[in-house]
Amino acid sequence: MACMLSHINLIRHAQAQQFEYILIFEDDIIIADDFWKRMKYIENLKLDFDMFYLGGHFRNEDDIKPTKNKYIYRCNYISGTYAYILKDTIYNFILNRCDYNYGIDEFYEKVVQKRRGVYGFIPFLVDHLGGISDVAQKIVDYPLAHANFKNKI
Repeated sequence: MACMLSHINLIRHAQAQQFEYILIFEDDIIIADDFWKRMKYIENLKLDFDMFYLGGHFRNEDDIKPTKNKYIYRCNYISGTYAYILKDTIYNFILNRCDYNYGIDEFYEKVVQKRRGVYGFIPFLVDHLGGISDVAQKIVDYPLAHANFKNKI
């Protein structure tokens, strides 16, 4: 619940401040050495997106679909909320439909990714450290996230 509330409160703040974009990073991440180079690439593409994953994990290749742009994938099922961008076009959608019976990542998987323009950069720009998860209440590792992260492209 605390994870959900912290993300929702950030979105409320971004909306109140009329931020066009908000980047959300959790505190247990590793950022690629060429992070800013890849961010500039994303910016220069002028993509039409509502949500953009900079890190995450997915089950198989059916969960992501390549686009015409190198490294950019349409996300049909991607998990993890440790590194992503939201555009102001999605703030109301999330805030009006947020279901507190889900975790934030589960809400994004089941509701947001099915109805909005959600993309990601793969190989990921951000990786998630393993360790004790407050959400899972156990020691976790994220091999699928690690496998799709590269420190440089």
